[in-house]
Amino acid sequence: MTDNKAVIQSFFDKLNARDFDGAAGLMTVDCVHHTVGLGGGDRVGREEWLGMAKGLWASFPDRAIKIHQIIGEGSRVAARLTWTGTQKGQFAQIAPTGRPVEVNGVSVFAMKDGKITEQWMEQDILAMYQQLGAAPGHSDNWPKL
Repeated sequence: MTDNKAVIQSFFDKLNARDFDGAAGLMTVDCVHHTVGLGGGDRVGREEWLGMAKGLWASFPDRAIKIHQIIGEGSRVAARLTWTGTQKGQFAQIAPTGRPVEVNGVSVFAMKDGKITEQWMEQDILAMYQQLGAAPGHSDNWPKL
């Protein structure tokens, strides 16, 4: 039986090494990626994922992902992470700012036969936009919830 947590660790290791094809090789051909805040919607298949990944690294060429925790049970694996990078390329509608960002997130993966079949990616996109100067920042005047 494949150690699904080791596959996910390898996936992030390959991303940090800019080995996008190697990371894509850990997915099924028809893998579905659900993203919120990064263009939204679903990306179906390795090729769509490769386009998204390469675009993110073009926008943040020094992007690095730190894994804080990987938890797995059966065919599901979750990773709690932080990624950092400096925006040196166009990102969405934001021209290069040269600003660094630190973004927290969680990815949940579905696995089958040692391959990623589905990914749900949640990230603190509002904090990223604030760090880029594209959204209002924190204010002590906001009401306490």
